[in-house]
Amino acid sequence: MTAPVGYKHPSVGWNGLTVTDLFCGAGGSSSGLVEAGYRVVIAANHWALAIESHQVNHPETDHSQADISQVDPRYFPRTHVLWGSPECTNIR
Repeated sequence: MTAPVGYKHPSVGWNGLTVTDLFCGAGGSSSGLVEAGYRVVIAANHWALAIESHQVNHPETDHSQADISQVDPRYFPRTHVLWGSPECTNIR
């Protein structure tokens, strides 16, 4: 038997608010939002590995692998919160 993979979701009730997570990476911000009671509806990142990791950690979330500067914003569903994580690949 293999051990479960991915983020273990807390048993926090939903606070009624939804989130779009842009530049989601592997899902650290989404995990914090879930722990605070938010429901992450969609997560986007341009990097395939980030999306694959986020899908393991947050399988209930819809995902978009895209350069969001090239996507019509109407593609994303309306949510209560727009979370945009800071760019992390060029921090020195």
